[in-house]
Amino acid sequence: MAKIISTDTIEDIFGSSPAMQDINRLIKIASGSNTNILILGESGVGKEVVAQSIHKLSNRKDKPFVVVDCSTMAPNLIESELFGHEKGAFTGANTTKPGKFEMADGGTLFLDEIGNISPEIQAKLLRYIETQTFERVGGHKSIKTSVRFITATNVDLKEVSDKGLFRLDLYHRLNVFPLIIPPLRERKDDLPLFIYRFLEIMAKKNNRLIPHISEKAMTCLIEYDYPGNLRELRNIIERLVVTSDTDIDVKNLPSEIKNATKKLSTKKIEFSYDPSMSLKEISRQALHIIEKEWIHNTLAHTGDHYGKAAEILGITPRTLYNKMKELKIRAK
Repeated sequence: MAKIISTDTIEDIFGSSPAMQDINRLIKIASGSNTNILILGESGVGKEVVAQSIHKLSNRKDKPFVVVDCSTMAPNLIESELFGHEKGAFTGANTTKPGKFEMADGGTLFLDEIGNISPEIQAKLLRYIETQTFERVGGHKSIKTSVRFITATNVDLKEVSDKGLFRLDLYHRLNVFPLIIPPLRERKDDLPLFIYRFLEIMAKKNNRLIPHISEKAMTCLIEYDYPGNLRELRNIIERLVVTSDTDIDVKNLPSEIKNATKKLSTKKIEFSYDPSMSLKEISRQALHIIEKEWIHNTLAHTGDHYGKAAEILGITPRTLYNKMKELKIRAK
């Protein structure tokens, strides 16, 4: 289904991990041009937010940003939706209706899940890219518009093209400036930022106070891999905000997160003799064993209080979390 989005209400949610810093840099470069952008990534990683950001930073920001989700539209309706139709073009076409190309004139047209469109629509899109003109369904008059294309897909469009399921020439025209958005499990350093941002958004949306998340619950939320990416995280945080009073602890977390946390390995690092190891390698392995045991004991001493444990160890809570992750120490 298509929609027009006001850029005044866009939620720019980006992280500070190296991967997203690079994406932010590419967004700024992309926004300064009118070239076609192809955004690649798993479902839920925020492809539409990236497209919105490119539009908002571009010289088309005062014009419409029009979204068409190609995965939810019936094949026999998408042509009319994109290009519009003339009165009498088909049964039920009682009036002339402009399509999204006309609605997006001067602005940006974001085609999400572009890999789902039929070969016939692919041909029409290719023609538009080459001529900037199209005809409405049932019409013969060429209509010219200025539209900036941003497309997105969660499939390997090159592989699909190689199999003959997507036009290779259209793929090359769309793939002028590719942006690959990594999944959330590959940028876990961004998770605390996302979690607190979503807490703020969902508390405001549901007229709730922003709940406090315990350190154990936060650890579980960070360790979870989120197969649904940001969309799943957002839904989980909203559920927690709605169902929790003031505090969020491990007991409040969804079963999928608690079950995944239970499966995490708790196997201790063991020293294994290897005559080929250098003294430096032996020292490093021994240091890891000592560090792991010391962190275990300190957490036990503080009742698993990260802040107090980090203070005793003379490091920050974030450094403690990273060290626990490195040594495969799991929160109880």
